[in-house]
Amino acid sequence: MSVGNLLEISGIIVATVPFVIMSLCSSKINLQREIRGHQFVMPLIAIIYCIPMMLLVNQIAEFIIHLVSFLMSISGFIPFIGGAIQRLFGSLYSVLHVGYVIQLFCNAVIMTAFCGVKRVALPLIKKWWIKWRRLYEMTTAHFYVEVDSRCILLKRFTHMRMFFKILYYTAIVLGALDCILVFIFRESEVFAFPFYPVFGIIVLGEIAFFFDGYYYGERKQEEEEDEPKIVDVDYTALREELKRKFGDRICLDDDLPGVQVRKEPSYRQEEDSDADELDRVAEEYFHALQDGSDEIQADYVLAAKKLLHRKSVLFYNPFYRDVTDYILLPMFHEMLNHNRCLIVCGRLTNEDDIVQWIREGIEHVTNLPKLWKIGKLSAYSESVMPDIGILGFRNLYDIDNLRTNKNFFAETTFIIMLEPSNLLGTGQIGI
Repeated sequence: MSVGNLLEISGIIVATVPFVIMSLCSSKINLQREIRGHQFVMPLIAIIYCIPMMLLVNQIAEFIIHLVSFLMSISGFIPFIGGAIQRLFGSLYSVLHVGYVIQLFCNAVIMTAFCGVKRVALPLIKKWWIKWRRLYEMTTAHFYVEVDSRCILLKRFTHMRMFFKILYYTAIVLGALDCILVFIFRESEVFAFPFYPVFGIIVLGEIAFFFDGYYYGERKQEEEEDEPKIVDVDYTALREELKRKFGDRICLDDDLPGVQVRKEPSYRQEEDSDADELDRVAEEYFHALQDGSDEIQADYVLAAKKLLHRKSVLFYNPFYRDVTDYILLPMFHEMLNHNRCLIVCGRLTNEDDIVQWIREGIEHVTNLPKLWKIGKLSAYSESVMPDIGILGFRNLYDIDNLRTNKNFFAETTFIIMLEPSNLLGTGQIGI
């Protein structure tokens, strides 16, 4: 292999490999997925970082050349290994002057510097987003909901998360391919100037990393995987050891009959049952959902029946979309009887997401998204009262709001409280 070919291959390696490695390293420098939503400002920091780098890229290339030349000149003074190090820097100096290697190598240098910026910025961002709650509500709360101290990506952004993630890694591959093509076909007019894919990859990557937190349903899957599995255990050996050790002091030594496992309660009543009309309506409703391939949970069905009978129910589930089908039935029943429904939002609940959730649920069950009017309740509410009112946390203690909507509250017979544990502050528990 000639020296020219060796320099060509070395040039391709220097131009692409460090860039790809540092791009992958950037994907590992992030906040924990539990608080990934706090990285809201990182795409903006990436844009601010890239603008001066684009203007200074030629000066960066010159600085690298001078730095390598300086290291090559002083490395010869190192005892014993100085000659070898000097030859190494000399080879690197020669490779950087082949084609556009030095310009393409700037991609890796710029990405490396940005990794350092992230190392400094992320701890500060984490501190700010925790300290100033208002900052969190103005930014992250539009994309994430906080459940048990974890940021959970809203369901409507789940596909966007995967889209940006695939786009990021595709951009790295295409960026490396661009570097190779620019180096190989540097005499062509198409590749007359070097490309700098690093800037687009930095910005695109920070958007992808922001959306790469826990998504809806993932936390539940992890908990199911962590649940201990039931295993059969034979305690015969332990029993014999206890008999040997305690002898006649054992009060009872007997075998218990096998215990029958309680089957999951069925939500369907037998035809000769004395269930009332509301229960029969519920059975037909959930029977139709099950025939439509929807998964039905028996405990939630019993809760829905209690709601139909105007009994209070607590759903121990932070994901309100999991109980959509079970609360819509009693809501429909109340509104068909010319009553109204109220949804009280928690401290971190996104009101727009609640409106979309209810509208999607109504459309899924009735195929009529505008069957009932959904609206937010405020001191400036419209004259036409909504059938389903959304009361945001910030308006919960607004006296003007309560007075404006007193007619709505007078006709309300069904109330949903989202995140009830977050409705009262610690100082209000005594009240």
